[in-house]
Amino acid sequence: MKTQTRYSIALSVAALYHIVEPTALLYNTLCFVLILLFGIPHGAADHRIYASIRKNANLRKYILKYVLIAIGYMLWWLLMPGKALVIFLVLSAYHFGQEFLEDLHIVSVKNWESMIWGCILLISPLLIAYSDVKPVLEAISHTALPDINIFIKIGVIAVMVSMAIAHMVYLRLKNRGSISQIVSQIQMIALITLLYTFLPFLIAFTLYFIVFHSLNAFHHQFAWLKSKITSYTLRSFLIDLSIFSVISVIGLVVFVFILQPESWTALTSYFFIVIAVLTLPHTLLFDQFYKSRRAIASAEEHKMC
Repeated sequence: MKTQTRYSIALSVAALYHIVEPTALLYNTLCFVLILLFGIPHGAADHRIYASIRKNANLRKYILKYVLIAIGYMLWWLLMPGKALVIFLVLSAYHFGQEFLEDLHIVSVKNWESMIWGCILLISPLLIAYSDVKPVLEAISHTALPDINIFIKIGVIAVMVSMAIAHMVYLRLKNRGSISQIVSQIQMIALITLLYTFLPFLIAFTLYFIVFHSLNAFHHQFAWLKSKITSYTLRSFLIDLSIFSVISVIGLVVFVFILQPESWTALTSYFFIVIAVLTLPHTLLFDQFYKSRRAIASAEEHKMC
C-alpha cells in the first residue's frame, strides 16, 4: 500500500469520526477488534523470520525461548508494574522508530536515531493525549501519576520535534536521506500531531498501529521471506500468521476472562499488558531482522560498486 494512500485512510477515518460521532463503546470495541485482527498478528511470523536469519535454527528451542521471555516479562510486570511500564514504553518507542526509518530506507540507522523517531511516534502522542491515557497508565502501573502542566507538555513535545528536525538536517548533510524521505518524515510528524490532537487516543493509536506500523511489518516480512524461500507464497505467509495469531488471541481472551475487568479502563490496561508481553521478544527479534536486512543491502551495494 502506497504511503499517500495510508495517509488518506487515516485522515478519512478521522473525518468520519467527527461526522458520525460514535459512542465510546462502539469505537473502543472496533479498535480492540482491529488490533486483534491486524495488530497482534504482525508478530505471528517471528518464528519464520528467525529461521531465515539464523543458520541451523532450532525452531522448537526458539519458540520455547520466545514464550519464556514473554512469561518472564509478565511475572516482572506483576511484581514491578511501574518499571515494567517504563521498559515497555522505551521498547515500543524504539521498535516504532526503527520500523519507520526502515520503511523509509534510511541507511545505517543507529539506536539513538530510532529512539528520536520513536519519541515522535509514541511518547509525543502520550503527552498530547495525556489526560485521556492517564487513567489507563495508572491502572497498568498501579501508580498515581501527576498531572502535567500544558506548558511543560508543549515544551517537551517541542524539544522532541526539534530533535527530529535536527535529525533530518543531519541525514541530508551526511547524504543519508533524500528530499522525498525528509518530506515523508515531516508528513508523519504532522499526521501524528493531527490524529492525537483531534481523536481519542485509542482511535489514533489503532490507526497508526495498523495502517502504518503493522502493514509495514507485514510487507517487510513477506518480501524478506519470499526472497529467502523460492516456493514461499502469500498463502504460506497467511498460514504462518494464523497459527500463532490464534494462540495469542486465545491467550488474551483467557487472561481477560480470569481477571474479569469491571471497566473499559481496566480492560484497556489488560489489553496493553498483553501487547507489552508480546512486544519484548518481538522487538528483540526485529532488531536482529532489520540489521540483517541492512547488512545484506549494504553488501549488495558494495558488489555493484
